[in-house]
Amino acid sequence: MRLSPLDPRLFAWQFCTGLAHFCAGRYDDAFEWAESSLRSQPNYASAMHVAAVGHALAGRLLEAQQMMARLCAFDPSLRLSNLAEVLPPFHRPDDRSRYIEGLRKAGLPD
Repeated sequence: MRLSPLDPRLFAWQFCTGLAHFCAGRYDDAFEWAESSLRSQPNYASAMHVAAVGHALAGRLLEAQQMMARLCAFDPSLRLSNLAEVLPPFHRPDDRSRYIEGLRKAGLPD
């Protein structure tokens, strides 16, 4: 990202960095990187997921709920029951479980 700060897909690398921080358990860094991605690409649903999860697991429930409201407005069909269609491919089952728990805490409906 430092070598190519004008990359038109910088938002995707910022999202990936946020996801990596989530997997490492650094939730504050996760939502900060996800929100950087959203400043460049406001409707990037994957970054909204990571921001909501990061906020929720960092104990920032109001911010998590606000991000979840934004995500549900963008994708009203999203539910815990149909997450398989949008979840990143987690290598470790614990990461997947924590991600789903974060979405649940943020207010994603069943």
